[in-house]
Amino acid sequence: DKLLGGPQAGIIAGRAATVAAVRRHPLMRALRPGRLVMAALEATLRAYAEGRAERDVPSVAALAQPVEAVEARARAIAAGVAAAGATVRVAPVEGRVGGGTLPTAALRSWGVRVGSIGATLLERQLRRQDPPVVARIDGAEVVLDARTLRDEDVHEVTRALSRAIAECAAQGVCAEAEASDSGERDDTA
Repeated sequence: DKLLGGPQAGIIAGRAATVAAVRRHPLMRALRPGRLVMAALEATLRAYAEGRAERDVPSVAALAQPVEAVEARARAIAAGVAAAGATVRVAPVEGRVGGGTLPTAALRSWGVRVGSIGATLLERQLRRQDPPVVARIDGAEVVLDARTLRDEDVHEVTRALSRAIAECAAQGVCAEAEASDSGERDDTA
């Protein structure tokens, strides 16, 4: 399922006697996939058979895209972000394929790194946007990996990131709250 990029399902293949024994087991009824799972699995396998997987299966498309296209998306986001009070830069990042199939496989990528503002609260503010933006924190920076985006997502992610930075700056609490989270305190305010 994870390696194929389709639904969570399994296929049992083997000698007829072994498959028949599995079919007769009482757990088979509980573990049997429903019609929707079977339809999704069929569509996924058909995309592979017809050579459309890199285009039509989202996880495969994300893994297969050229790193230059990923970098271009990261640069477009960074160029469009109004970053009052934050440092925004484009940098190479290392992503993880993840899942049960490739849990530690590294993947070269490009991302937008946002610093000079409270990372924890900015990341939280991004998730509150409409649509929500999922990022990760690396040290004191929020990182948005552009590999997980499609070209048509760039404008919305740019707007959401600009809004989140502006909201943090308007509240004036991002950096202060970050300092209090780490046990530091700024009594000059």
